[in-house]
Amino acid sequence: MDSSWPNEVYSLISNESIRQISKKQRTDQPGNRHGKIVIHCFKGGHNSPQELAIIEAISIFIKKNLVIFEVMTCDDVKTQRMDEKQLVDWLLDCDIHLIITHLHQNTAELLRWNMSTLMYEVQRLYCHDGYPYRNRLRDPIFLQNKFSYLELIPNITNNTLKVEIRKANCYTDADLCSIKTFIEDIKAEKWMLKLAFVTNSFHSRSAKNYEEILQHLKHYSKVLYGIYPYVMLQPYLLNRKEYKVVVFDGKAQYIATSAKRRGERSFAKDNLEALLNFAEYAVMMLKEKSDDIDCEGIIRVDIMQSNSSHMIVNEFESLEACIWSYA
Repeated sequence: MDSSWPNEVYSLISNESIRQISKKQRTDQPGNRHGKIVIHCFKGGHNSPQELAIIEAISIFIKKNLVIFEVMTCDDVKTQRMDEKQLVDWLLDCDIHLIITHLHQNTAELLRWNMSTLMYEVQRLYCHDGYPYRNRLRDPIFLQNKFSYLELIPNITNNTLKVEIRKANCYTDADLCSIKTFIEDIKAEKWMLKLAFVTNSFHSRSAKNYEEILQHLKHYSKVLYGIYPYVMLQPYLLNRKEYKVVVFDGKAQYIATSAKRRGERSFAKDNLEALLNFAEYAVMMLKEKSDDIDCEGIIRVDIMQSNSSHMIVNEFESLEACIWSYA
């Protein structure tokens, strides 16, 4: 087992005693209400495409009054100021749980949730019927634990160094040495610091040199310590163009629309087949490297161009990814 952040958490739920606790929670829950199956669905925005698809799928059961379908949104969590345990308790208080958005979406910073605590709590769903459950609760795409999937496929991603966010800016000598070695070995015009567990490049910072990197790490320590466990350091990609390829069951379907960025240049306009093939290859590599990742459903593969002009995976998305319009 390597030293990546979630492993300590997962090791706690890998033994039989913790699994028995999960099973006991399953048998102790209220169960059916008036002979109906109770489904709790946690989702993002109102009328999200995922929610509409799920309601359509179970509509026959709703019409026959066989199920009770209850929804909680990210806004509900914020309004009720729930903590990590309370949200998972709600998901357990039913017969079937459905999670169709990231549990920490738009809530982690406002409510000062700790991602380590949340990842531990969500493992209580291990033996509870629903989706995801069992090892799918370890899926790094579902968790938005980006370094955990990037390190699985290093040959087709940007060079990445994981730096733990330290309390009170107390970065260790080992942290500083690894940063110096990384930037000396890789060589780049400038650098990008990125958080995992966020969307839309929230809290990303660019840096020209080692000193600026340390200034950004100081900011992360002051503002985000206790929420997010680490930050990723990468060479800044000079071409900002990003293609978002929608893959279903391992097969590329189409290229979704993406917002234009300053400094972007098309690098696959004349060879879209190669782009689609690369997306399929990336998903195939993930499937070979991990049994925890759900590669049979919809995955959006975000592809950029390395500074050496090769296609690379920037990130993967699944829950509530923008996949509904064509490029």
